[in-house]
Amino acid sequence: MAKTDKKEDKTKPVNAKQYVAELGFALNLINSDPSLQKWIGSVQQYMKKNDNRVPTPYELDGLKQGVDWFDRYNADQELARMAQQDPRRKADFDRSLELKKESIRAIAKQTGVELDDAFLSGLALDSRLDNLTAEEIKQRLAPLVEQTIVEGGDLGGDSAEFERTIVQWADMNGLALSGNTIARYVAAGISGASSIDDIKNDLRKTYLAGSYPAWSDRIMQGEDPADIAAPYKERMSRLLEVDAAEIDLNDELLQKAMQGVGADGKPSVVPLYSFDRQVREDERWQYTDNAMDVYANAGNNILKMFGLR
Repeated sequence: MAKTDKKEDKTKPVNAKQYVAELGFALNLINSDPSLQKWIGSVQQYMKKNDNRVPTPYELDGLKQGVDWFDRYNADQELARMAQQDPRRKADFDRSLELKKESIRAIAKQTGVELDDAFLSGLALDSRLDNLTAEEIKQRLAPLVEQTIVEGGDLGGDSAEFERTIVQWADMNGLALSGNTIARYVAAGISGASSIDDIKNDLRKTYLAGSYPAWSDRIMQGEDPADIAAPYKERMSRLLEVDAAEIDLNDELLQKAMQGVGADGKPSVVPLYSFDRQVREDERWQYTDNAMDVYANAGNNILKMFGLR
């Protein structure tokens, strides 16, 4: 019985013309052009060879090779022209375009970019003809986000928040990013190609792990240099009598701790007791109350040695 069903599937007619018509090509247009008829034949042959499976958009584009209609016309423009010339469809078509524009404006506002009329009209037409989803529209807006950052423009909405998150995280970890790098990451985030976590992991792998070789394993596993450096910052804060929040990861003394080298010349973790000694050797320590207490105690001990106290 299973063999009979399979045979019936094989012999079932393949309606490639109807499939292509559902993609937006009016049947009268298909029937009027020999070049499109040739394309329909290619689609039909493909479906017969693949058990009636319709081609993917990528495969469909491949079947367009050698079909001169696609060189003579832009499919979207042709469909729009037909709609404009048909009085019965013109009002509905125009109304649908305005609705698409309103939807795209809302998405652009949320994304944080401004659209000029020409771009908005073109995107509305593409959205109307290709039935673009909100995510696909954001993908079309991503290059504008990138361009705005590169040119030093102001962003709003999700783009501004995404940019702020990346820059703050990078600053906290002592990493200065160029405008082009920030633009690329924000555009990837807005388009949905990358998440914040994806971007952080890429920055850890690309820049941070190599900057702190003694800690590279932990950084590659998802830890931030700022978190690894926290115990050293606490020691600096206490000994130098400054707020830990004021100590930047790029502080020269903190960098020595994070980029420690052993006696063999290889990257090595600096013990906290060794770091305490390094802090006391720093010029800033000399002017702290902590230093004055140490000096006073040392003086008292000397006086006691000579029986003067």
